Amino acid sequence: MKYKDLPEFPPLYIEPPNFSSVATIKVECRNHPKPRGRHALYLRCSSRPHSKLDVAQQLADAQALLAIGRGSIIKTFTEEEPLSDGKRPELEKAIAFCKAEGARIILGKIAGMRGGYRWLKRLHDEGIYFMGADDPTINRLDFYQIVWRENRRRDDIGRKIKQALAETKAQGTTLGGKRANASGLELGPAASAISRKQRALSRSLYTMSKIREIQHRGVTSLTGIATRLNQMKHPTPRGGQWSPAQVRAVIKRCEG
Repeated sequence: MKYKDLPEFPPLYIEPPNFSSVATIKVECRNHPKPRGRHALYLRCSSRPHSKLDVAQQLADAQALLAIGRGSIIKTFTEEEPLSDGKRPELEKAIAFCKAEGARIILGKIAGMRGGYRWLKRLHDEGIYFMGADDPTINRLDFYQIVWRENRRRDDIGRKIKQALAETKAQGTTLGGKRANASGLELGPAASAISRKQRALSRSLYTMSKIREIQHRGVTSLTGIATRLNQMKHPTPRGGQWSPAQVRAVIKRCEG
């Protein structure tokens, strides 16, 4: 079911998350379901002096959350931020652990989590129940509301952009335009194509000289020539092994 097929229902527990340009989540706490069962705890930390990632506070929030239910923590994963290439290797380990152990995940701090929507979707797609220690209302049960609101936000942005472009065009402004040196820009790709063709032809002629040597020694079949080229460690243009079809293509290019 796509989000557009969902009815426009009011939020059950949460205010719509504020997804900023860097894809972080800003939340506020209200009512939430009680955690039950075994959990992996995912903490975020940072060595930066002014970081707001307080590990002790995340642990306290997780303990307070578990105190109202009958849940327990069986393993803890700690992610060092800032991230490298936007990846979260510790979260990936936590996901694999939960899938293997049938456990759930408690996220120590969802607020301000870079790429938060993407990672919550990752947890949801893997079928792992998750809950935020700083805001337990962000959980797998309410995920479709988050998806619905995020897609509505993106649609609103696209609608505003289209409207602004239409108004600008109506005022007589030419959109896109044409560069004065457009013809000059085409010379680079054309020259590059000619250079690539010349290198390919030169490589084929060199390979053809090897093929003639092999034919002169009595090997005339395409399979035999390909085998001999491989034995001579003469590489293909991409560095692989020769095949009869490739040998035929070289002969046709040079003699055709």
